[in-house]
Parts: sequence; structure tokens; C-alpha cells
Amino acid sequence: MGAINDYPQYREYFGFDPHSGTPTTGIVYAIYTIGNLVGSFVAGPATDFRGRKWGMFIGCCIIMVGACVQATCTNLGGFMGGRFVLGFGVAITSTAGPAYVSEMAHPVYRGVCTGVFNTFWYVGGIPGSFVPYATSSIPTPQAWRIPVWLQMVFCGIVLVSSPFLPETPRWLIANDRHEEALDTMAKFHGEGSRYSPIVMLEYKEMVEDISVTGSDKRWWDYRVCHTPTLTHN
Repeated sequence: MGAINDYPQYREYFGFDPHSGTPTTGIVYAIYTIGNLVGSFVAGPATDFRGRKWGMFIGCCIIMVGACVQATCTNLGGFMGGRFVLGFGVAITSTAGPAYVSEMAHPVYRGVCTGVFNTFWYVGGIPGSFVPYATSSIPTPQAWRIPVWLQMVFCGIVLVSSPFLPETPRWLIANDRHEEALDTMAKFHGEGSRYSPIVMLEYKEMVEDISVTGSDKRWWDYRVCHTPTLTHN
């Protein structure tokens, strides 16, 4: 978006001053973050609704809608609306994605996998910056529409792939699907054996944690965020 904002094709199409920024330019940027903020309130329920993988699926569907609205809009209001929807969907996907990675990864590699997940945003941003550079010479509005359309590529890969992923053991246990959870852990962590020590240890820890906190079943209960006040008698 930083590169597109400098395009004369983009500025002329939406009537921006070609030589200076305007308050509207700031709003176009901010509306994405506002979408993130609003989406964060439903990200938890969406991730717990049918599982982490369906949380990613739901978020990617919303991102695709937002990208389509942006790429096909004919006025600034439509473009901003698409940015808002895009940010809303990203909030859900960026909540479900890390949860899926951390809950599915083998304990030995969990930290590495989660770290790689987070850093890949920047890995994708570097080659992504060359897309608007390549389209900047197109004299028509397609110069900025093409990069917007390309937002759908990797999102589409996640959208198509996520229904075929296994669900995380933690979500399965939290929803009383213990047999499926054990099968998943045996396949990915226990070399096919339910009685592998790592599988038994993980299963026991998950059952105890969920039974004590119950946070996986009560996404609406924010009492766990409360810090007790110490009093002295």
C-alpha cells in the first residue's frame, strides 16, 4: 500500500493531490488497522467455532472478499470498505494461524515453528515489494489494481488447503473428541503409537490444563485476565 499510494495512477483515479498527502490518505491507511481492531473481537470465537483450521478458512474467505472489493471498486469509499474488510479477515486468520502452528507442532520444534511463522510476514514482504515496482509503469488503473488482486494468491492457497488439514489435538480435547486427538498426536508426534511417552505426556497435560482453566470452552470468560489485588490484614 505504501508503494501504491505514490502512484500517479492511483492518486488521479481517486482525486488525491498528486504532490502532497491529504487527511484522506491517512484514513485509507488507518481503515485497515481499524478493521484489525474490530476483527480482534470476533477472532477468538471464530477460531474456536469449528477449530483452528476453520478459523483460518473463515478469515481467508473474508480477506478474499475484501481484496475483491478493493480491486473492483470505482470510488474511494469502496476502496476503504475493502481495506476494512481485509483488515477484519486478517485479524481472524492471524489469530487462528499461530494457534494452529503452536498446537500442531511437535514440542521439540514448537518454538522454532512459531518463530518461523512470525518472521515469514517479512520474508513475504520483501519479494512482495517488487510487485508494485513492476506494475508502476502501467499507465492505466491496472497499475494499482493488479497488486491488490495479488493479495488473493497466498490467501487462496490457505483457503483451499485448510479444510484438508488435521485439527489440533488441543481443540479436539476441549470439545470432548479425545480419540481423534490421540490419533492425531500419535500420527504426528508419536510415530504412529498412541502409547508413545511424548503422546501420553502431551495428552495428560492438555486434559489437566483444560479441565482446570476451561478457557478453551469459555472464550467469552475474561476472568483469567484479571490480576488479583493483594491485601494485607
